Amino acid sequence: MSLFRDLQNRHVFKVAGIYIAVAWGATEILLTIIDRLRLPEYLGTVIVILFVVAFPVAMFLAWVFDITPDGVQRTPGTSKSVFSISLATVFLVASTAGLYYFLDWRAQQDQVEQTALVLPLRSIAILPFESADADASSAALAIGIADELLTRLGAIPDLKLTGRASSFSTALHGLDAKTIGQKLGVRNILQGSLRSTGKKLRINLSLVDAVSGYQVWAPAEPIDIDREDLYRVSADLAAQVVEGMDINVGSDTMTRVTHARRADPAAYDLYLLGMPKLRDMVGDNTMLAVRYFEEALGIEPDFAKAHAALSNALQAATLFQFIPPDEALAKAREAAKQAIALDPELPDGYAALGGLDWNFYWNWGPVVEANNHALALAPSNFDVLASYGFVMALTGHFDTGIERMRQVAELDPLTVDHQVQVGWVLQWAGRYEEALDQYNYAMSVIPDDDKHQLMRSTTNMHIALTLASLGRSEEAQAACERSMQMAERDVLMASGTAILHARLGMRERALQLFEEYEAIADASGGYADPITGLYVYAALGDYERAIDYAEQAVDDRSSSVVFIPQDRDLDPLRDNPRFVALMERTGLTPWAR
Repeated sequence: MSLFRDLQNRHVFKVAGIYIAVAWGATEILLTIIDRLRLPEYLGTVIVILFVVAFPVAMFLAWVFDITPDGVQRTPGTSKSVFSISLATVFLVASTAGLYYFLDWRAQQDQVEQTALVLPLRSIAILPFESADADASSAALAIGIADELLTRLGAIPDLKLTGRASSFSTALHGLDAKTIGQKLGVRNILQGSLRSTGKKLRINLSLVDAVSGYQVWAPAEPIDIDREDLYRVSADLAAQVVEGMDINVGSDTMTRVTHARRADPAAYDLYLLGMPKLRDMVGDNTMLAVRYFEEALGIEPDFAKAHAALSNALQAATLFQFIPPDEALAKAREAAKQAIALDPELPDGYAALGGLDWNFYWNWGPVVEANNHALALAPSNFDVLASYGFVMALTGHFDTGIERMRQVAELDPLTVDHQVQVGWVLQWAGRYEEALDQYNYAMSVIPDDDKHQLMRSTTNMHIALTLASLGRSEEAQAACERSMQMAERDVLMASGTAILHARLGMRERALQLFEEYEAIADASGGYADPITGLYVYAALGDYERAIDYAEQAVDDRSSSVVFIPQDRDLDPLRDNPRFVALMERTGLTPWAR
């Protein structure tokens, strides 16, 4: 017992208690300061290690020295038996380890509490459902059902709903729920799996709390559905998820969430196969989506969702210059109107019609009305929010447009496209330095691999064009050269290269690149958008020739005409009588700068 008496007499226990209390309190305060000042998270770990390392030093000093009325005095010697020294060593090691685990546990608890405060309860990411079957069609069906579920939950107000591109990103594969929640900024993670057996589908769901990492809800038993009822699979799942999240949803909202119209199962299967292709918009996927939707409508002509999807696919094919506008727009408008006539409660039809009026017919008054109607039906729908942001920006409401587009980028944080689109809006607003920062940020998060070289090349071209707008010609030229080395030029890249050289005053090279652009478009069977000619000749100061191309773009109903009202690079044309007359013909004069 001499060791215990020595520890007590030398006040080691008292010092240890005081030290632990001070270390605990100081750790709490310092972790809060780190969080508030947004300092690096590793500083929290450093603080814990410093307190732990200092603990045995404090215990040694308490053992060796006493504080007396005469000041700090060395403590007279005591028992030096091997047993006493061994016990003292064991005590020191055990108490140091205990302090480390205690402070580390407190730091983790603080992190959990801070995460719970940051991640809103009304937030969720729908991960792509896994298919238990080996065939590709079952895997596509599983993803399609998850995609539909995501769209349905968009009808719930004040729900932070991660965009599909980020939710379905391969970058999340193999990560735990806590990490996914931090990356996406959501509290709830929905996981699911699908097994197809003959005419039956079996679906398992699991809702995981991203703060604790534990499952907080799952149906009492797997959900079994007949393939004949495939049309209402996502509606049934949406009702289950709302119940699992335990959020208040009004009866009208719940009706919209679970609204479903019967459709032939084969047609619905084709629709679900087409939707991921439409979302992807890479290579031939857009035209493949058109084919899927047309086949679905061949089976079920009154399938409203397929009509709306076909309209969107045809518009996308035109936007990306796969087919000329005159081959697609009348058909796209008819499909959108059919969707609305067949199902007035479906927001998809209104959004598709709004996209047509916006991009190709420039009837912007009804567009705002259609967009607001779609937003009322689906206030948390990612696509509707993105459309609203563009509408606001291109009608000159830049602050609102930038705010909305940044919200969209936050909802889909793993998708670089939205980061780039924020840069577009900043450019239209004349905030070039901010746009340049935004594009550089986008470049920093695009993977540097073969798959993403075209995306890196296109984003780098935006950097080059922004540098040109800032008058930084040499840097713009260097950025353009880097862009051209990253990937083989497609139609859009060839267009950007020609426009950039025109803005740099390199007339002969710009005109040569413009001819190459038209040749690339013809060779690919696509569409050479006259809007490129407008920008090239406007930058070269040949305004009459530029307006010739602008008139052709209007006659062709080019979707790029929507950029003319706010584009500052076209300001030299705005007082030209021909240009003024052209803007009046399009109906875009009220929205022009």
